[in-house]
Amino acid sequence: MEKLNFNQMLDKCWETALGITKMAKFYEASAPHGLNFIHCVFRGIGEYTTILVNCTSEGEISVQTVNSPWLDDLVIHPPIQMTQEESEQWLFKAGYSEKWVAVVLRAPLYSVHYPPLYIYTVDNQYIAVDSTNGENVFPLF
Repeated sequence: MEKLNFNQMLDKCWETALGITKMAKFYEASAPHGLNFIHCVFRGIGEYTTILVNCTSEGEISVQTVNSPWLDDLVIHPPIQMTQEESEQWLFKAGYSEKWVAVVLRAPLYSVHYPPLYIYTVDNQYIAVDSTNGENVFPLF
């Protein structure tokens, strides 16, 4: 079996969250370099206020629900306009090292409104790639 990529794992996590509640909303997904697994956070309802879904690159799913809200991100609505692989190419094109250690797809809850960003940890800094326009690559402070 071929390994799942970041966005394929995200899709499986999303399907799983929607299986728990059709009201599930996507907040963020994170993965280490190597993309062996992805950790996703969804907004749920009722006793499933926050739904945490993990997926391995082999497609194995695990779920945890938390009865408290997730407060760090804005909801990301589908479709996501760029894949992680495409965002990685924009990161490299902007001159950043290929030695990133983690990637997070999120729309940070912050004083500035950002579209969904692929945020890479590169050399102890956070480099954002705009998922709607890969030409916008910038460090987050």
